[in-house]
Amino acid sequence: MKGKIIEVKNTCPYPGGRYRQHGSGSGEEFRDDVLQPALENERLVTLDFSGIYGMGESFLEEVFGGLVRIHGHSEQELMARLNVIADTDTERSLIVNSIKSYTKLP
Repeated sequence: MKGKIIEVKNTCPYPGGRYRQHGSGSGEEFRDDVLQPALENERLVTLDFSGIYGMGESFLEEVFGGLVRIHGHSEQELMARLNVIADTDTERSLIVNSIKSYTKLP
């Protein structure tokens, strides 16, 4: 499989918070500094959430919803270009469902 693999625990070991002002590991920081640049340079991006023990809904919404609101990606594009790895199938399903939910425009 080609593309970029982002090991989330190495770039954002404690994901939480929506905005940079909420501290290191915010959704805004991860989206703008890590994920969006990867999407600009690669057709496929794998997000490896292995070893991450919990992350807030605000983090997930800001990352994935922000890709739509701020960077102009569509739900269909993101579902085709993002691959998710997690420690368990349940965790992976939760993250994938969050991506689907947060990328739908009202």
